[in-house]
Amino acid sequence: MRKEDVEKYIIEHIDELIKECAHVCKETTYYTLELREGISYEGCDYCIIASALDHINAPSITVKLRDGGSIEFVPLGDYVLEIGEGLATLISVKDLEERLNDLVTFNIIDEESARDVLKWFEEHR
Repeated sequence: MRKEDVEKYIIEHIDELIKECAHVCKETTYYTLELREGISYEGCDYCIIASALDHINAPSITVKLRDGGSIEFVPLGDYVLEIGEGLATLISVKDLEERLNDLVTFNIIDEESARDVLKWFEEHR
């Protein structure tokens, strides 16, 4: 699956997704959502992205955070969608290892979890 596939699904199902996210989407009309590298999505955009990924059953790996929360990584071709609590960020696959190292450095995840994510991505690319 590529990021363009997710964008296409969102465009084709936007009305359904907005209804599903009515608790955070206050507007009745919506613009086209384009996933862009380095952009963090929250609120209505986050809900629409997360709901779309649930609908299409996108493959992902979830990692427990040291604070008890979780973070999910979804491969989208040359990109990875990182989904945390109320925030989704698109990063390049080539930046994934650096991102995981940052999460380990800041004691957000442990080294074993970072290795598990990298191994999983190698198997699912």
